[in-house]
Amino acid sequence: MLFESKQLPAIIEGRVTRTYRLWQRPQVRVGRRYRLHQEGALEIDAMDIVKVRSISNRDARLSGFDDKAALVAKLAERGQVNDSTEVYRIDFHYVPLQDKRVSVAQASSMSEREVQQLSERLARMDETSKHGLWTHETLALIERRPRSPAAQLAERVGRETQSFEADVRKLKELGLTISHEVGYELSPRGQAYLKRIERRSSS
Repeated sequence: MLFESKQLPAIIEGRVTRTYRLWQRPQVRVGRRYRLHQEGALEIDAMDIVKVRSISNRDARLSGFDDKAALVAKLAERGQVNDSTEVYRIDFHYVPLQDKRVSVAQASSMSEREVQQLSERLARMDETSKHGLWTHETLALIERRPRSPAAQLAERVGRETQSFEADVRKLKELGLTISHEVGYELSPRGQAYLKRIERRSSS
């Protein structure tokens, strides 16, 4: 997928996590990664066909536009668009291709700024999810049940296994979890983050 260069910073920072495309057929697949630039790629989290009338101003902002009108105007550059036009809605997240997750995950201490930045990133992930406030719930679940099969964890929170696994991969990208042949566990960074958040809540 191609994006305008001015959108790249917002994509890399996780502020843009959605795009709409006027395609005749799907050109990406859920779960696959597609290079964005030399240092990073986009991993596709979900793809649906929706009608233009269903697009909201919030959807537009998640796509990097000020409002729905600006997004629809951009789509119209590719072809005729009206309320009944069907478009592909693609949700994604940015993945650095130079994998620094291992060293990041092993960091057992975090500065206050790092905690704040991570909390803001997780809040954006919650906001753009179809499953509500899932990030802290998932971290706490993995902490309580390390190395449990993904299917069992997904069942406990009423999720489909594939969707749950996709979300845990997002936490892994942030260095918060470690994947095993069966199940997951919190990384030292993930443990440190939860402790800091719990300390904030109790103070």
